[in-house]
This record gives sequence, structure tokens and C-alpha cells, in this order.
Amino acid sequence: MTTFAQCLKDVRLQLGFTSAHAFFKDLEAKATLDFNYSYYKRFENGEVLPSIKVVNSLVPLLPKASGDALILAYCATAFPNQKNMFTRRDPGGKDKAPTPKQKPKYENKGTRRPQRILTERQISVLAQNEMIYFLFLLLSLTPTPLPRAEIEPLFPKNSFAAALEELRSIKLVHEEDGGFRTSYPEYTFPHESTSKSLLPLYTRLNDFDGRRNKFFGMKSRVTSEMFRRISPRYLVLVEDYVNLLMKTLRMSDEDDPAQNSEVVSFTVNLSSGKLPG
Repeated sequence: MTTFAQCLKDVRLQLGFTSAHAFFKDLEAKATLDFNYSYYKRFENGEVLPSIKVVNSLVPLLPKASGDALILAYCATAFPNQKNMFTRRDPGGKDKAPTPKQKPKYENKGTRRPQRILTERQISVLAQNEMIYFLFLLLSLTPTPLPRAEIEPLFPKNSFAAALEELRSIKLVHEEDGGFRTSYPEYTFPHESTSKSLLPLYTRLNDFDGRRNKFFGMKSRVTSEMFRRISPRYLVLVEDYVNLLMKTLRMSDEDDPAQNSEVVSFTVNLSSGKLPG
């Protein structure tokens, strides 16, 4: 049975890193990690089993097959009495260690979606100009690394290279297999109440969002505007429907990335108040 530590070493070697330090530096260049090198050495050496949070920050930075093998080995190590649940078997019925296969590399990437909260420094860089922000949005939606040749035509001359360097400097984007993608498949913005300095940054990003659809050439499918009186009872009902619709949109991507061929831009601003009469 392959332990988490042994599986991690196998993954590192299969990816071409003969030293743990070189492997860690490669991971560190891709994203802001939830662990340092000293701690990494401890769990690669089998001295400790890392937390789920640490595993979730590590796995998305690996090829999918390697990440899947690491998750199986982690579960088997964490639950030794149920290790058979996390062991693949060969046709002869013998235990087969979950060693990673490198092909296909990005199949069903949507099964692992750890969310990362953007830092204020990262948000401040995104708010510098709309090219940086738009490139981040584009790469956060791509299921596989996007080649430079497919990205550059969307951006004004020289703006792509400058935007890319800014995103790489804050570890939101890295190069992989001749293309670019975000370090993690999904990011969230902290609520503006967490810091007063976020409010002007979000104001700028909202301004960028107003030009986003035109920049990406998106077609309007539904446009509606309404200003009318409504009862408080129905106002609550409308809010519930809007919240349900937002949840539906968040769950509307298929496990097979090839099926997610459409991108939607959806903005809701439901306001209410009292008027004379």
C-alpha cells in the first residue's frame, strides 16, 4: 500500500524533480502556499500527515492524475483500517498502489474545486487596470492551460505581456505545457467589510465589469428593467428566487469540461425603498 509520503515522492520524481527543494520552489512560484518548505519536508518524509487544507493547496498545482493518486494515498494513510476503499485493484484482484498516470492530464478537472480567497494585495493588482483584471477572468475560466496564441489577439498590443507579468508577480497565474492558467481553479473575493481599503478597489473592479462584456464580445441574451410597486411578501419571494438562480448558475458546470462551452455574464441589482403614494 502506497503511503501519502511515498506517493508524494513518486509524484515529485515523475515530474522530473530530483530534490524536494526544487519541487517546493516550483510549487511556490505557482501560488501562495499554505505551508513552508520545512513543513513540506516533514510530510514528504512521513513525519506528519498534512491537513486537508494543505492537501487542497497542493493538489490543484499538480497534473490531474498525480493529484488524484495523491488524494487516494492521503485517504488510505489517514484511514488505515479502511485502506482497501482507497486502493485500486488489478484484474487479478491484487492491490495496486495508486501510482499516477500522466495521461490524460486534464480530464474531469472540475472534480477538484478548492476555493482560494484573494488577498488584498492581489486585489489591488487586479484593480490597477482592466487588462490585468480581464486576463485573470479569462484564465480562471479555462479548464486547460490556454496558449499565448489564443490569448494575445484579444488584448491590445503589448498589454497582454504586461498584464501577464503582473499576475505572475502575485502568484495568480503560471505557465504550464506551453499555456497559461490560474494557479487554482476558483477564487473568491473577500467581503468589503473585512477592510475599508477594499471599497475603492471594488469600485474600480465594478467599473471594469461594466466594460467586460464588450471587451470579450459577448452577446446579450436577456435584458430587462423594471420599476414598480410590490408587496413585502412578494419582495421576499423575489429575493429567494434570485438567490436560487445564483446557486443554480454556480452549479451549472458539467463534470466534463468539454461540455462547458458557454460563458455567461450575469449581474443582478435588486433594490427596494419607500416612495410617496
